[in-house]
Amino acid sequence: MTDQSDDAAIRDLLRRAYESDTEEVAIDLAESLADIRRRATSVQNVYAGVEASAAAVARSVAPGSAVDDAGGTVTSKLPTRMSVPTIHPDQRDPADVEPTENYRPADPVWFYRDGVWRSALIEAVSEFTATVIYRSARSRRTDVDIRTARYVLARKEFDPLLDLDTEILNHVGGAQGS
Repeated sequence: MTDQSDDAAIRDLLRRAYESDTEEVAIDLAESLADIRRRATSVQNVYAGVEASAAAVARSVAPGSAVDDAGGTVTSKLPTRMSVPTIHPDQRDPADVEPTENYRPADPVWFYRDGVWRSALIEAVSEFTATVIYRSARSRRTDVDIRTARYVLARKEFDPLLDLDTEILNHVGGAQGS
């Protein structure tokens, strides 16, 4: 609703308009007051809906929740923190290394660069290399890099900064419904 001081000011205007025999002014002010109250109620309802939605999202994002592989149920796609691989690419068993040609554009992956595994999406693949697109560690822009299979690892965790970026997804061809 409106603020109490607003209500008092409007009532005062209505009283003065009524006392001065300007019935049209009084009717206009009464309609304005009703309109203001309707709008305030509408805004409050929208705000309450947004608050309820935000609370529901906050309740649904539980630490460690993920896709339930057995039933396919998504309890949450937004983990509190992604678990970054800890193995060095040179220590990976060659039998466990997925060939780059098995990846598809928009596949979520980790790739190794400068001593760190980074979240990325596959942009393109060839027989021996994968081109990945990722958020730069130094800015909000994206970078592109090419790596061999040893330096690429499938990523199961959801990265909201990368996986929800429609510009990147459109670029790599992974946007759904676009």
